[in-house]
Amino acid sequence: RETVQPAQLTSKTYKPIVLNRPEYSDEITDLVEALNRGRKQVAEFALAKESYEDQLEHQANFDMLTNLPNRRHIEYHLKNEMLNQQENAEYSKLAIFFIDLDGFKEVNDSLGHSTGDKILLDSASRLKKLITRYGGYVARFGGDEFIACFQCNTRADAEDVADKTILAFKENFVLSDSQLQLGCSIGVVLYPEDGENTEDLIRRADTAMYKAKEAGRNTFAFF
Repeated sequence: RETVQPAQLTSKTYKPIVLNRPEYSDEITDLVEALNRGRKQVAEFALAKESYEDQLEHQANFDMLTNLPNRRHIEYHLKNEMLNQQENAEYSKLAIFFIDLDGFKEVNDSLGHSTGDKILLDSASRLKKLITRYGGYVARFGGDEFIACFQCNTRADAEDVADKTILAFKENFVLSDSQLQLGCSIGVVLYPEDGENTEDLIRRADTAMYKAKEAGRNTFAFF
């Protein structure tokens, strides 16, 4: 009975077979001990495989530096948020921010990538701390670009969060021997009025971000 259960071949739990008889050495004892060793190894392998698959899944969907969701994960999340927004009577809009750090390239080129990494980590922390207050989501789009989204009711609600994001980046970045002030530019789109799919919404938020750059940086613009 024990050897014909297919589930045991992939089981992540191990429970040894115990013979209901006095202990003594014979072929049955040797067979049960061998089967127990094999089943234990199967369970250990199944757990290791699951851990490895989880690790691969995490690496595929999360940024290695900031541990924020990455570009691959953004589209998946936004599609779900758009569906939730359609079904949720509490909120009428989904606000999406395309955030770019002002002056990051110059700092990265002059002070090195290790300094740039510290700024990106601090930026990720600031954004996550702020946007999660509104039940929102933050991801690293790539380089010094981030995506944030949250549900709201009015354009004014999105403006308020954008103002607070700008304010959060006015605080200096503290490095080991200096302090820097960079700021950020934000492009804002609202779903459903600014687009019907994730590709259009992100592209238009990017366009609005460049509009904010042209307006003098350290500000936000709506598409």
